[in-house]
Amino acid sequence: MARQQRCGLLDTVRGLALTSMAAYHLAWDLVYVYHGSLPWFTGMPGYVWQQATCWAFILLSGFCAALAERSYGAASAAAPAGAAVPAAPLPHARSRRADRALVLLGAGLVVTAISFFALPDRPIYFGILTFLGTAVLATLALEGLLRRVPARAGLAGSLLLFLLLRDLNFERLGFEGIRLADLPGGWYRYGLPGTFFGFQQANLPMADYYSLLPWLFLFWGGYYACRTLPVLPPWFRRSLEPFAWAGRHSLLLYLLHQPVLYGLLALWFR
Repeated sequence: MARQQRCGLLDTVRGLALTSMAAYHLAWDLVYVYHGSLPWFTGMPGYVWQQATCWAFILLSGFCAALAERSYGAASAAAPAGAAVPAAPLPHARSRRADRALVLLGAGLVVTAISFFALPDRPIYFGILTFLGTAVLATLALEGLLRRVPARAGLAGSLLLFLLLRDLNFERLGFEGIRLADLPGGWYRYGLPGTFFGFQQANLPMADYYSLLPWLFLFWGGYYACRTLPVLPPWFRRSLEPFAWAGRHSLLLYLLHQPVLYGLLALWFR
């Protein structure tokens, strides 16, 4: 979309989430790289902070995946307030989204490669960028089916499935320790391929891990949340600089923030 057609609120929220993530990684580096003492960070407050940030990124990415297929960009800018916006895909929207997904996967591969040198004890096999790129491609592949599901039913079903599968990585069904049913241990013996889908191989340390399941359903929760809106409210155009600027350049800033943090901390502790 052209710069003037962007939704400022979405850029602002993305920028806020990026700022939160950078602050979280700063605290992580202090604790796990420089062995600082932050008891609150290694407890529940730090976990809630990390989860809130990643949930925001994934929901927002799903929302934008649905937004990209619709003519909100041009039509909502010209339509009168309250007028319905047609849901026809933008020209070449699918190819642009596929290209974006491949860029995310490529960036995720770069992060994985760097992690083997920076974090040899806990490399990043399937980080947030790898997940987001995969989620976009999966949505493109299944979009004909997804569009047949009523938006509100899709939203409720996606969030329910996410809650049910939240603890899939830990050989059980349930949400954040609420155990509903145990899953067969044999499902978790397929190494990295199984780990990619959510059946995490035991004793595989990773600094960052977002498997396709359960997170794809949270992504689709954002996707269907967008589809419940026949028209974007006018306040979606509002933005808060400089967070909106950061949101517009989120991928570049994501790739750069950790090297910058490492450099600053190395200078500080020298």
